[in-house]
Amino acid sequence: MSDGILEVLRPYLNAILIGFGGFLVAFILSQVVSRVLARSLGPVWSRFIASLLALALGAWTIKLILDSTGAAGLLVVIVTAITGAFAIGSERIAGDLLAGIGIFVGRTFSAGDY
Repeated sequence: MSDGILEVLRPYLNAILIGFGGFLVAFILSQVVSRVLARSLGPVWSRFIASLLALALGAWTIKLILDSTGAAGLLVVIVTAITGAFAIGSERIAGDLLAGIGIFVGRTFSAGDY
């Protein structure tokens, strides 16, 4: 009985371990890069580059988690649905923006028009 439960939970435990390891590596590497580059680039740019590196490692960690759990297809479906919702929601705003640009460029109005 416990072998069956362990087999069911194995992908999720792997995902948790991969996520924790990726977070730890990203944190340590960003701190090291920030301190190494602080003298040559200054503190602001070194932290910026370290943050970009941590972000890239985070994205790579998420990719590893999705590959190990087999949930990449589900992520594609969710992202597509969210993108479609944003597209439908912003349709009116985009139409108003394009109409405003058309009126501005076409100069179809003059002073005194209502």
